[in-house]
Amino acid sequence: MMRGLLDRLPWRGQVAPDLGAVGAQPVAPSLLVLGHSHMIALQGARDLMRDAGGVAMPPMSFVQLLDADISPNVHFDGTAMVLVPALQARLEQEIATHRATCVFDCISGNEYHFLGLVNHPRRFDFVLPSAPALPLAEGAEIVPYALVRASLKASMEYALTVLACLRQATTLPVWHIQSPPPVSSNDEIAAHPTQFGDAIAAHGVAPPAFRLKLWRLQSEIVREACAAAGIHFLEVPAAAMDPLGFVHPDAWHRDPTHANYWYGRLVLEQMFALARDGDVKVEAS
Repeated sequence: MMRGLLDRLPWRGQVAPDLGAVGAQPVAPSLLVLGHSHMIALQGARDLMRDAGGVAMPPMSFVQLLDADISPNVHFDGTAMVLVPALQARLEQEIATHRATCVFDCISGNEYHFLGLVNHPRRFDFVLPSAPALPLAEGAEIVPYALVRASLKASMEYALTVLACLRQATTLPVWHIQSPPPVSSNDEIAAHPTQFGDAIAAHGVAPPAFRLKLWRLQSEIVREACAAAGIHFLEVPAAAMDPLGFVHPDAWHRDPTHANYWYGRLVLEQMFALARDGDVKVEAS
């Protein structure tokens, strides 16, 4: 199911924005990006920026973690969970070949959609402690926050394991790229349901505030895991969100769970700024 997403990342039926307006910048350290489906927005934006010309970008290389020869990405080697040998070898090869000085990752990030994009047959809601003012869905059963957190974190176990194993697999700085916020419009999601079509037809799209809570909760869980592992956390660009914290409408792209290349460009600009400002560097051993 996830592999098919790689072939469906069009613009929203609109002319692509001018990607040549980033401005000249000095050659920066080489960046290696590993990820699942959310990485495609970055890769597509990089290609458009490169083709437009006139933009000085740091060298970049990409590793798609859904590729059959390296997926699943981790295994138990008898003593601990580690990257599968093929991925470990690929990581080392990419670093050596491209002289990478920093690793960025777009590992997973869609778990909250699978839990709450569509109304549950037994509708529920919860109070998020970090945003208690977010409204509760009318008529939904209110369940304990701890229960929702435990359920979401359990669904993220694979992603968190890959993240931890990546940190252990290299001495380079690692930055985790926060996944895009949810789309605010239920009508937009229903019009482009992709793999959620049958479920949406049966139960409808969950309320926007409920989906926003789940995204925020997922981000809190990932942020905690990054802090524990020594991984930097790169937040969603402010310009990529609307005033309520949903993904900006300009980032929608006929898919309820991913952002488009316009969004990808904003994230790349963050990454380039880190490199330009010297925050992306090899740490002392």
